[in-house]
Amino acid sequence: MLSVNDLCFRYGSGREILKDITFTLRRGEVLCLLGPNGTGKTTLLKCLLGLLRPQNGQIRLQNEDLLHSSTKRRAQIISYVPQSSMLNFPYTVLETVMMGRLPHLGFGSAPTPRDYRAAESTLKEMGIADLADRFFQKLSGGERQLVMIARALAQEAHLLILDEPTANLDFFNQTRTLKLIRCLARQERTILLTTHSPDHAFLVADQIIMIKNGNIFSRGSPDEVITNDHLSDLYGVRAVVSDTSVISLGKSIKVCVPILDIDE
Repeated sequence: MLSVNDLCFRYGSGREILKDITFTLRRGEVLCLLGPNGTGKTTLLKCLLGLLRPQNGQIRLQNEDLLHSSTKRRAQIISYVPQSSMLNFPYTVLETVMMGRLPHLGFGSAPTPRDYRAAESTLKEMGIADLADRFFQKLSGGERQLVMIARALAQEAHLLILDEPTANLDFFNQTRTLKLIRCLARQERTILLTTHSPDHAFLVADQIIMIKNGNIFSRGSPDEVITNDHLSDLYGVRAVVSDTSVISLGKSIKVCVPILDIDE
């Protein structure tokens, strides 16, 4: 689905922000990027989205060369949900989701009945059709996040990129968003996301990439990558990965616990 090979990026003549980044993402998988602030995660997303052009490397999505794709074509095959919305005008939820159809319209063209059906179907699929006529700015943080994901899904792109999708959400809406991500993956949607929570990565990811100082520090399944040593090396803090039994589910889950060395 997505193939990134030997990707390198630097701003001007400064140091390399990304160094030889190589990975693949298959259809229906969820790939989670973990790493401290300033380590290159956002820069990598911007390279994938075409907002930055790498000095070296290759990015292919379903065998299309993204580095030589037009802005419109890239918008047709990659959808993006940022950490926070920049919408400042009084758009309704339906109008906001309709924005996801713009890459499929000709210049100056009005939305077609098919575009409206796609937007309305997405709202219904996500269980938020009752919000259609409400103003986006009047929604809660969790509702806004669901609407932004709906806008991205209405785009009907091959790859969905989520930048810290649970940031600034309460516990209920974090859970709601994580559950939605897993449901989308079961529908064979391909998802790349960033997070600062290893616990969330355990819950939704099929594979993990840890990035440290612009390099891939570790890559593999959550069980292989999220370990005591890796977390300590990546974030510079002591942490323990623990198996916790959930009796009602009849299984155990893994959680990450930071060690607070207060006495030290």
